[in-house]
Amino acid sequence: MLVDGRDVRPGLDDWSNTAAAWGVRPDIVDGVRGVFATFPVPAGSTVLSVPSSISLTLAPGENTPDANIAPPAVWALLPWFGQLALKLCVELSLGSKSPLQPYLALLPAEIDLPACWREEDLLALQNVSMVRRLQEEQLQWRAMHDSLPLSQQRPTWERFQWALCNVRSRSFAGPHFNTPFTVKVNLALALGAVAALQQLGVPQVVEALSWPAAATAALAAILPAAWFYADSQGAQTAVRYSMCPFLDLLNHDGSVQAECAYDPFGDCFKVVADRALSPKQQLTINYGSQSNDRLLQVYGFVEPVNESDRYLMTDVLQLLQQGALRGVATQAQVQQLGIPPSLLSEVTLTTAGFPTEVVQALQKLLDSSPNSPTSSQQPLTVNNILAELCNTELLSLGSTLDQDISELSKLRAQMARIQARPALEAARAAAAAALAAAAAAATANVSGAAVESEASVEEADGEGEEEEEELQEFAERRRTILLYRTSKKALLTRVLGDLVARQ
Repeated sequence: MLVDGRDVRPGLDDWSNTAAAWGVRPDIVDGVRGVFATFPVPAGSTVLSVPSSISLTLAPGENTPDANIAPPAVWALLPWFGQLALKLCVELSLGSKSPLQPYLALLPAEIDLPACWREEDLLALQNVSMVRRLQEEQLQWRAMHDSLPLSQQRPTWERFQWALCNVRSRSFAGPHFNTPFTVKVNLALALGAVAALQQLGVPQVVEALSWPAAATAALAAILPAAWFYADSQGAQTAVRYSMCPFLDLLNHDGSVQAECAYDPFGDCFKVVADRALSPKQQLTINYGSQSNDRLLQVYGFVEPVNESDRYLMTDVLQLLQQGALRGVATQAQVQQLGIPPSLLSEVTLTTAGFPTEVVQALQKLLDSSPNSPTSSQQPLTVNNILAELCNTELLSLGSTLDQDISELSKLRAQMARIQARPALEAARAAAAAALAAAAAAATANVSGAAVESEASVEEADGEGEEEEEELQEFAERRRTILLYRTSKKALLTRVLGDLVARQ
């Protein structure tokens, strides 16, 4: 299996004895890197079990891993992902001395998160609130690195940014238990052994303890259970963050129910297949109900069809004072009716439409305004207002849904041509070799014709090569941008269609 051109199978083998997999393995199928079934896997089967001991974990209240890189005062101010990124940098600096070195060698060299994008790429998303959020994240990442004191151990900006990208896109949260379950079991076994020795009348034990064996046996049964209960209660609020080999190769699918869960009894992370898998079928998990904004910002991808997607419409009150909606609502009317200004400053749309409280607020505004504007065909209703808001928003985005779909289709065709280029070059090299061999065995005239033919092939091959190399560098990012734009416009169009149908 190749990662960034490197064969990572030796690294996988290094910890395959501790990370158990049943019927699945990491692989690349049809250009998709993930975890795939090697033979039929029944639904409900535990397919992965990875001990927490081979994960990179950040526990609540954990101290700085290196005071020279992050003094305690600086460490305490970092968000959890900044702290885990620094732990990752420290582990990398240890090289082969790090117990996690086999796993670290598997991490991708590049992860294209929006926090690393150029300004023009952010603006191409055509979403003001999303652009603002990503710009703030870029400033936050830079400020975290700037807060680290200058020293020889300080990671470079490039290394720290790389670590942040890996942590953000590959880590997951789970409950934190202060002590492993095995420690509690060992305590119970130890107390049980002491009770047995007391029962047998071993002099040294009887003399050392002033209470009866029955009391020790009771402690063996009650104390570990009470300890586990108290630990479990704390785990409901205490969160730890982990990067875990094997598990971070699992891709997201919003339509499945499988997820990664922590097993406190085995102190390991487990994945159970929620459906039957056939050989070469990908095992996916659900990262949770997340919008494409969140998926793009944290993981660097979007779901073309995402029922959990959202669209944040900003400055709605201002839109209600423009164009066909002029006079529907003013700041004074909103205040007079006791409508919270924040309710109409930012409105979150879902596939179900506008929030109920926004619909009710608009109805309240219409009812209180007897002179509300009307169209030439019918009185203005809340549905009309909401439809006009969607239409105005769509017109303000810089391109239409059809234009984005068309550009995406062309980009896919170009990407397919780029991906096919190595095979094409190999075929041309073979053809050129055949021409050269034929030229060596033929007459001078035939040889000249062959050389001319070969030159023509090379000229055609070189045409537009520079353009394709530039496209290849940013094609995947552009594809992600277009998928994001089409998903948002599709949501707006869907809501608009539902509103029009109800008119």
